[in-house]
Amino acid sequence: MGIRIAICEKDVQIREYLIANLEELSLDLDYTEFSDAYDLEEEIEADDAAYDVICISATIQKKGDGIDIARKIRSYSLKVSIIIMADSKDYYKEAFDMFAMAYLIKPVQYREIERCFTYYTKNNSADRRASWMVKSKGGTWKRLFCRDILYIESNNREFIVHMSDGEEIESYGKLDQVVEQLSSENLIRCHQSYIVNMFFTSEMKGTSFVMGDITIPISRKYQKAVKDQYYQYMFGRM
Repeated sequence: MGIRIAICEKDVQIREYLIANLEELSLDLDYTEFSDAYDLEEEIEADDAAYDVICISATIQKKGDGIDIARKIRSYSLKVSIIIMADSKDYYKEAFDMFAMAYLIKPVQYREIERCFTYYTKNNSADRRASWMVKSKGGTWKRLFCRDILYIESNNREFIVHMSDGEEIESYGKLDQVVEQLSSENLIRCHQSYIVNMFFTSEMKGTSFVMGDITIPISRKYQKAVKDQYYQYMFGRM
């Protein structure tokens, strides 16, 4: 299956220009066009895994309405990669807060599109390869893909792996040992009892990560290192 892309832009010429540039990439792409952001929102609400990448204009019908829709889409899905296209830098903070993969100023240049999808394919290929074998309390071994781990919490010699689909795997072991076994740079230890996947974080406050309705504490011991890693990861995506 190719990379599924939704292009949401009112101006048909801009959509055609983007598609022409995408077709120059040496990638297997499958794209769908939207001139109305609300149609895109309805589709994502019905199926949050419908697209891998969403390219959306900051303004569709009125100023900033595309940003509002993109924010709603992010609330439906933490996995989808969002590219914001805008006429100015006015919405950069909003794009940063919603964990957008990129913020592109119109007219979007081919090199910027190429850079975005080079980054996307590189990181997602690595994510698919990164996995971890865990033995549950029931004695069953499971292969967990690091990309799908939401966060890990521990209590003494036990830990729980919380997956993005809601599954929870309980196992025995210390978090120090878990850290050594994980092969994804997205998973970082932020507390004596927590490991968090930066891919799913929507915000980092002073002493916590926000993941939708979930708040993960950041302890003083890890605060500086976590902050450096988080911002390096965030700015590497923009």
